[in-house]
Amino acid sequence: MSAPKKQEDKAADKDKEHEKKELYVAPSERLEMGMLRQHEIEEFTMDEDKIMATCHPVSWSNCDATTFSVRRGPKYVSGQKSASKKALYTMFAMDAYQLPHKMHRIWDFINIERYIDAFATPRYHRTHFPLPPLLIINVMVPDYPPELMGGRSDGEGYQMVFYARLSDETRRELVAQSQSQSQ
Repeated sequence: MSAPKKQEDKAADKDKEHEKKELYVAPSERLEMGMLRQHEIEEFTMDEDKIMATCHPVSWSNCDATTFSVRRGPKYVSGQKSASKKALYTMFAMDAYQLPHKMHRIWDFINIERYIDAFATPRYHRTHFPLPPLLIINVMVPDYPPELMGGRSDGEGYQMVFYARLSDETRRELVAQSQSQSQ
């Protein structure tokens, strides 16, 4: 067996070890979500001086999605951008962790049941509501230099977890669409 293949096998074995270590966590022992404070801004701006004057340290805010320029298709031409439409989701919580290794399926360790009930879409069914009522985005940022060709694939790092629900406007549109389809 060649040396690079042995390294790949060792890296895969290490990943499997972490998966085995991840145990079931009882709901009463799970972390509460939303450790970072939400600070809604009154007027959204891209002016850095205004942002710095009104920001709150270690907090986050929703922003107006229409202020961003995005690529438009279906036949996208380089440099062709236009204002984004309104956001489909609204963030309602955010967490950040410094961890000794990557935590796949981090939601297994966080108490999200009450939010599932609170933001459930009435009569949710994939054919009528093509978007899930809750969206959890887990961003993993390594704190070690990445290695190519089967090197180290896990280690200390940071994880940011974003929790979002369907926006009120999106929910209304989906309900109206499902009612018109059922008639």
